[in-house]
Amino acid sequence: MHAASGLLFVDLLIGFTFSNLILFVLFLFGSAALIWRHEFNKFLTKIARGVSRGHIRMGAVLFLVMATIWFLTLSAAPAHAQFFVNTEQWLRQSFPIGGQGGAGGAGGAGGTDIYALVFNTLRAIFVLYLAISLVRVIAAARNDEDWQNLARTPLIILVVVTLGDILATLITGQGTGGGGGTP
Repeated sequence: MHAASGLLFVDLLIGFTFSNLILFVLFLFGSAALIWRHEFNKFLTKIARGVSRGHIRMGAVLFLVMATIWFLTLSAAPAHAQFFVNTEQWLRQSFPIGGQGGAGGAGGAGGTDIYALVFNTLRAIFVLYLAISLVRVIAAARNDEDWQNLARTPLIILVVVTLGDILATLITGQGTGGGGGTP
């Protein structure tokens, strides 16, 4: 929870948007509600007494508001979290297949883009592995088994792949291709 709040705060500092600010404030409010549960329950009880005449459940309203803001934020923000995008662009520009360079168009025979096929396959294997591992960790936690040991290996693999992507970007640049041309 501390890591999530820290990352949310960093995201708020990097790309300040109103929705990020609302999410951060809601996160702080939810954290305070978890920490001071009894006082928060007394507060909600007082509000519920006032709202009870209209037969409205305040908890359900708060949940719907927070869920709506969360889903709107997720659906409105573009997904930029792909691994090895810069490396794929660098390979595509440095080693064109079928005489076609650049990031556009299909290379190779029959219009098959081999670079997209290879990198998307690697991404799919990675996502499937994490999903299966997450299911195993959740099942172990529900059965009161030692889920920390099960979670350790996928976490290490996630960190290694992320560091590999960062190092590959440092080595290949921002997908600008090979150097050495005519001036």
